[in-house]
Amino acid sequence: MHIVPKELVVGVNQLIPRERIENAIQFREIDRIPRDLGGPVSGISRIAYEKLLRYWNILIKDIEFSDLIQQLAVIDEKVLTKLQIDTRHVKANPPNKEEIRENGKLSSFYNMYGIKYEPIGTSKQKILYYEMTSYPLTEASLEEVKDYKLPSPTEEWFLGCEKTAKKYWEQGYAVVADPMSGGILEQVIGLRGFHTFLSDLYGNRDIVEELLDKNLDHQQLIWQKWLSEVGEYVSIAMYGDDYGTQERLLIHPQMWRDLVKPKVKTLIRSIKKDFPHIKIQLHSCGSIVEIIPDLIEVGFDILNPVQPTPRMDHASLKQKYGSKICFHGGVDIQEVLPRGSPLQVEQEVNRILDTLASDHTGYIFAMAHNILADVPPENILAAFKALD
Repeated sequence: MHIVPKELVVGVNQLIPRERIENAIQFREIDRIPRDLGGPVSGISRIAYEKLLRYWNILIKDIEFSDLIQQLAVIDEKVLTKLQIDTRHVKANPPNKEEIRENGKLSSFYNMYGIKYEPIGTSKQKILYYEMTSYPLTEASLEEVKDYKLPSPTEEWFLGCEKTAKKYWEQGYAVVADPMSGGILEQVIGLRGFHTFLSDLYGNRDIVEELLDKNLDHQQLIWQKWLSEVGEYVSIAMYGDDYGTQERLLIHPQMWRDLVKPKVKTLIRSIKKDFPHIKIQLHSCGSIVEIIPDLIEVGFDILNPVQPTPRMDHASLKQKYGSKICFHGGVDIQEVLPRGSPLQVEQEVNRILDTLASDHTGYIFAMAHNILADVPPENILAAFKALD
């Protein structure tokens, strides 16, 4: 039996963080808008995080990365508490296949799938993120694709995860199980390379279908293994599979429905069959308005990041789908958060509260993706201040 500590049992009209998150997802009454910060799609760049700590005069030694590729920081409990964050993220730790070092420092690496990543930096040579630069199956034939083996999870991937998830659960937080890899479509693109993948759609469809099948099986395996470790304590499983660009889907909507939708539907239903209490969040960047009804149909409970593109009109989305899927994110990170004034940031958050949270439920506050290196601490604090 899981007992919530007495210090987290608050007044009759208040909820503990996990209840607040779960009520919002299920369109029930909440005492305030729930907040998420952390993980691979609502985290904070280490550079921006260091600025925030200096602004607050908080000294934290040896800041670790929660996500090496995106250069995201592990957020200290003091910061999460100060910002009244209702979630806590847990992640597995699959090893890289190979790491290349120069002068003792990591210069590039191959992830567990054999995709090579190299750093992108600033004029001051600070790494902003790592970018894919080569792909293991770019030139592979259909037979070579069939022979390619995706990695299987081992116990080492999950060391300490159950203990961490249980701790957060017992503290009353909504535990989010972060993904171990990109989603089914994203992994196909990563293995093949974007240009080759687009050519395959019209010239080598059998390779695309073979890779989609392989990645469905792989995703089912890693999610089953991952949630068998932590699922007892998890409120949300976050699945990331980018489908959109700034203006439209990566591929034609009907092609997405024919090729990708059946695989995703199978995956989501298998997770829900084994872990019916867990709600599933989709992270997909870009303009995906054409397929939102499909995403609801396959079983997603939460949609992130609700990127504020012209075609993803927040008020319209809330009106059409606000009783069918919980929205997560939405705050503009491309212009307002890095370049606006604190007042403009507050106005942006108020706009979100008036649209995606217009009925005061069915919404979890977060930025529309990670807080990047160029965001000043004053703007981060202005975003959270607007919620008070």
